[in-house]
Amino acid sequence: MKSQVESQQIVLLLKQKSEEGFSLLYDNYSANLLSLITFITKSKEVAEDILQDTFIRVWKNIELYDAHKGTFYTWMLNIARNLSIDYLRKQKKHLQIDNLQIEESGVFRIEYMDFEDILKLLDVKQSKAIDLVYFQGYTHEQAAVVLSIPLGTLKSRVKLGLKKLKNHFRCFHHAL
Repeated sequence: MKSQVESQQIVLLLKQKSEEGFSLLYDNYSANLLSLITFITKSKEVAEDILQDTFIRVWKNIELYDAHKGTFYTWMLNIARNLSIDYLRKQKKHLQIDNLQIEESGVFRIEYMDFEDILKLLDVKQSKAIDLVYFQGYTHEQAAVVLSIPLGTLKSRVKLGLKKLKNHFRCFHHAL
């Protein structure tokens, strides 16, 4: 990863729409971004496509980068992560949740529920934390790094989100 000064130089070249800037961007960041994307998607081929989409988005939207809000590298990581998660969401239209289904006996269980509907039950911060840990397969430590939050904060968001989901489904069960 490049120093802040080198990153600023790359940003300046990208804002000038310099081919050298794009070349430096690729040379300096492609390996790290590809590793993250491959980790999320579990597919090198898909990751390579998303990496290209990431660099295109960086190129087209470089004017949106604000150094006061974070580092250039973090900004790119967020773009890559979001594109990766969007890809996975498109691949998983439904999520199977084991041990739930509505049966004649009155036992409440859900076999399939839309992934996005589950996350809409939570606030955005809880939903992102649970998405990474339970649906994307991140460890708590990895998810905390991706979200740029302390580990304890991530664990609290996951715990509160799971509690909210548990209460929601418990209330739904009692309404049957």
